[in-house]
Amino acid sequence: MYDAIVILACGVGKDGLSEESKRRVELGVDLFKRGKAKKILMSGSQSNGVATESELMKEYATLLGVPKSKIIIENESVDTISSAYFVGKIARNLDWKRIVVVTSSFHTRRTSFIFKHAMPDVSIRFKYVDSHGETERERKLLSMTKRLVPIGSRGIKRALLISSIYITLKSLNTFSKSI
Repeated sequence: MYDAIVILACGVGKDGLSEESKRRVELGVDLFKRGKAKKILMSGSQSNGVATESELMKEYATLLGVPKSKIIIENESVDTISSAYFVGKIARNLDWKRIVVVTSSFHTRRTSFIFKHAMPDVSIRFKYVDSHGETERERKLLSMTKRLVPIGSRGIKRALLISSIYITLKSLNTFSKSI
């Protein structure tokens, strides 16, 4: 059994979750209902002006029968690297040792590369929904990630730090505009 099922968001529009996000939630809920984990963590901060991806994913999962008390929200991440950073913080705080990450087939190799370097002390499995032939997109994303982030945990840690600084600056900018 895993400590948690981590479901990564994949977009939101004015009408709600993208179809890709819905399929990811459906797979995560199926794993949960089959007793594969005690909790589900929704990760994603994009908003349609009403709610964040993670909030909409939680709402969808509850419609599919998951109790709200079993769902954790992470709505600070803006990309895969920051998702790994914030999920890692939650995993450490809750002493998680084993998680399964739900994403899409085009995103799996990149997600695996980032998450395994960001959380070396956590055993991570990956499950994915079919992305309907997005292999070229996957190759480009992985190639871009490897160019931006030197292989090795130091490079990933540096990218996580840069990502967290960006998020902090973004939130400070949003805060200053609201004053």
